[in-house]
Amino acid sequence: MPDIFSNTVYPELKRIAARYIYRERTNHTLCPTALVNEAYIKLQNHKDLDNIERSHFMALSSRCIRQILVDYARERGAQKRGSNQQLLTLQEELVSNDANQDVDLLLLDSVMQKLKAKDEIQEQVVELRFFVGMKNDEIAEVLGISVATVKRKWTIAKAWLYREMNQ
Repeated sequence: MPDIFSNTVYPELKRIAARYIYRERTNHTLCPTALVNEAYIKLQNHKDLDNIERSHFMALSSRCIRQILVDYARERGAQKRGSNQQLLTLQEELVSNDANQDVDLLLLDSVMQKLKAKDEIQEQVVELRFFVGMKNDEIAEVLGISVATVKRKWTIAKAWLYREMNQ
């Protein structure tokens, strides 16, 4: 596994975690450092991380951070009846033309799971672009596809997510 405390990996993971936290409700009790540490603990149990490329590790870490937040949202929803919506502010025009629309994190996760079942590459493109903040060429490298395919998958996924999130 890449050294989590290296001068390049740890700050990048904290940036990814901070993006997630920034999109959460204002009274969220998790902080980026806690998310990164929890992700690190989860990733230690993952096999074959010793020889993984940095970009793949960052994508895997981002997915792990997202799963931690979804689990946290589910737990909070179970603790407080009637308040199971954890809102996430989307910064990119993903689900509507309002770039600052609040979105239910559990709904977004559910829709992302549907997208994964429909087209796993589209789901990975959305996750890497939207949640990790990778550019098209970086996504193409991580997924082993062309930049044109990334652009096409992003366009289709964005339209599909818009429809699913606004039903």
